[in-house]
Amino acid sequence: VAEENVPELSMLCGFDADLAAQITQARNRVRGVLTQIHPALERALGPRLARPAVTALLARHPAPGRVQTAGGGYARARLKMHVPRMGENLIDEIFAALAEQLAQLGAQRAEIETEILTVVDAHPLTQVQISMPPGVGLGQQ
Repeated sequence: VAEENVPELSMLCGFDADLAAQITQARNRVRGVLTQIHPALERALGPRLARPAVTALLARHPAPGRVQTAGGGYARARLKMHVPRMGENLIDEIFAALAEQLAQLGAQRAEIETEILTVVDAHPLTQVQISMPPGVGLGQQ
């Protein structure tokens, strides 16, 4: 390398290092948001955030619900344009993650409903309220 090119190369290398650090920070922010919003989806996509196909999918469908609304066929076709071999498996993992999250939320809701019924049943006037006609008490269940 010629002596006059050393400062220019040094500046370009520093700029490249700064860009690499910014890319890493952006990926970590995306992973953080995915972890907060949809942990199962983050497990499926997080390790692959460096791949252009995954970033293209997230740019096109930034929310988990939008991926699900688009449907597996559409998302699969979109990913196959970028990565033909990975597209099939990744879409399957994404939709499995979405289903897992819904199952977890459903289970949490069932637990809450059980706790609510336990508290209501423990109240001394529950039987009186249940025996009242609809619109007056709790009505028949």
